[in-house]
Amino acid sequence: MRSRLPLSNTRSPCGQPAGPSSAHRLAALARVSLLALSLAGCGGENADDGAAGGTPPPAPPPATGTVSISASLGVVLNADVSVTCAPTGAALGTGSTGSTGVVSVATSGSCSGPVLVTVSGRADGTSTYFDEALNSPALFPAGSSLRAVAPALASPMNLAVTPLTEIAAAQALAGAGSLAALSAAQVNAANTAVVAQVLGAGVTLDILTPPTMWSITTAPGSLGTGDADRYAFYLAGLARMALGHAAPARAITEALAADLADGSLAGGSSGSFSYTPASLPGQLNAGLTSMASFASSALQGALGIVAASPVAVSSFTPVSGAVGATVTLTGTGFDADPFHMQVRFANNLTAEVVSSSATSVVVKVPAGAVNGPIVVTNTLTGQSVTTSASFTVSAGGGGTPGAWVSRASPSGFLLNGLAYGGGRFVAVGFGQTLLTSSDGLSWTAGTAPDSNYYDTKSVIWTGSQFVMVGDKNFGSSAPPLIATSPDGLAWTRRAWTPDACCSLSALTDVAAGGGRVTVAGGSSLASSADGGLTWTVDSKPAGVFPTIAGMAGNDSTRVAVGSQSGAPTIIVDTGTGWRLAGGTLDPAHSPADVTWTGTQFVAVGGRGVMRSADGVTWTTATLADTELPTGIFLTTVRAVGATLYATGDNFSNKHAIIKSDDGGVTWSVAYEGTTNGIANLAGIAASAERIVTVGGVKSVTLP
Repeated sequence: MRSRLPLSNTRSPCGQPAGPSSAHRLAALARVSLLALSLAGCGGENADDGAAGGTPPPAPPPATGTVSISASLGVVLNADVSVTCAPTGAALGTGSTGSTGVVSVATSGSCSGPVLVTVSGRADGTSTYFDEALNSPALFPAGSSLRAVAPALASPMNLAVTPLTEIAAAQALAGAGSLAALSAAQVNAANTAVVAQVLGAGVTLDILTPPTMWSITTAPGSLGTGDADRYAFYLAGLARMALGHAAPARAITEALAADLADGSLAGGSSGSFSYTPASLPGQLNAGLTSMASFASSALQGALGIVAASPVAVSSFTPVSGAVGATVTLTGTGFDADPFHMQVRFANNLTAEVVSSSATSVVVKVPAGAVNGPIVVTNTLTGQSVTTSASFTVSAGGGGTPGAWVSRASPSGFLLNGLAYGGGRFVAVGFGQTLLTSSDGLSWTAGTAPDSNYYDTKSVIWTGSQFVMVGDKNFGSSAPPLIATSPDGLAWTRRAWTPDACCSLSALTDVAAGGGRVTVAGGSSLASSADGGLTWTVDSKPAGVFPTIAGMAGNDSTRVAVGSQSGAPTIIVDTGTGWRLAGGTLDPAHSPADVTWTGTQFVAVGGRGVMRSADGVTWTTATLADTELPTGIFLTTVRAVGATLYATGDNFSNKHAIIKSDDGGVTWSVAYEGTTNGIANLAGIAASAERIVTVGGVKSVTLP
């Protein structure tokens, strides 16, 4: 490979590029650096040919420094990051976006020419992004990537990786033919052209300068007229264009990147989303208008955007109906994405949204509803209204007795965990979501222990109290969340000190067993022997650092399951410390969750089921399509009495619940569902009367 590349095909007598200048600050820095190299090599008549007796050009300087990378598909969390020298293909540095979406990568080596930054989804399924159109986190699956190309490496350097940089990278690489042939001129041209091609000829934007990160904490009216906020707003408008796709932000990125690789806007599609050159400007304007509530009045005015109407209900019909009947509500300020509309009938029961538009929403009367007014909420704008008239629930309907019932999620945010104890269900999730219910149907919002976190990952009932874990806010001095509650209503944050070796941004699971409460995040473990009052960091086996996905325990044993370097990994503590478990683990199935049934441990992951009587020796079986629907991958397992239940989804719009009555040896499909929105069912819990699952846009209960 060549170690140096010309910046363009047109060069001055001394080898520096002649061509249009770029407005990009980073490109300017790169040109200054490369120009210095070029001038150093001029030096006289023979400077261009060391073999002829002249002075050879100097070696490229070491590219040692720091690159701060902001991964903004909304915000991309827990994804792998790599920095590569384009001319040589050499790796300059790696890192992870962690829980903030921003990573400082230490670079080392040398590079003379453009650099490629790649943000990739992890094989263990822990990478997520925040889809602005869905106003919700979504999976950033293995094989997914966002790229950015910069004309040269500088230090220090702030670099954005966004849908626009991905589109520009695809265009630059297609023009060059290969990464090694990529020139700085091609990089500058693509990074500049994409702005006009996608956003319009009158828009000026430096796509390599980081935008404001967009997450669940992005508040209505918070985006101002600064470049970072304006950039974020344009990205949100683009995501909104693909509304109706299961992953709108990814869909628009993929479609435009494929279309513009040749530099010409011809029209394209991704799944249900499509556009033409003529329709693109109007679709983008509609997308920006739909997201206007997040823009300040100044930004709306600067871009000529009109905010959506406030939520109001003018009528609903029919005015009475049985459970399962459809009701159409007419009004203003609604949203065309059903995921953004939440409708609650009296008794505080969330209804399933069948369809919606800006002026109407169609729902089903939920089982358990009673006579009373209806509350309609646009979760995207945060606006809500209660009807002045009451709906009357008539007799009949209600579905098949003893069958699973598909319900709307009780939350406008994604839920990550569910537990039952002390006569109460507790559900937790994004946006500090904390919900309680006595029957698993009617839910009430709880109060968070504090504001030093935003994503609650897991919750359990220990037999005497609830314990929940989560992340910490970026920049907060508080450790990742551990909180306890005797009743699920009043919560107390517990002080603890994470492992000094690791920069821990979130705890992802909690379990009780072996006389301790144990929490895990990444490859870190900590436990408490006094009910959560004091905590100590657990030591792990030498050389074993799995990413822990699930934990369980019995009276004497603790088990943690996950993966290490893509391989399934299980560690166990039988009272003498953690050690690596043994047995036959299928490399195709990394365990995502584990439970204790009363007689054995059972773990699930992918399309596999793993079992162990003692937590030490394990066996794996792959489920047949008759036991688990094709395309569904298991994520959660719980024992309810003598029956095992496991949930799974296809990372898109389908989910399933399977069950086993023989300890996990054989399984059958208990329920299958298709949704308009995120399908995962992340939690299972049961009272004496009802089994409840929660997760994406659905809650499925029995009965």
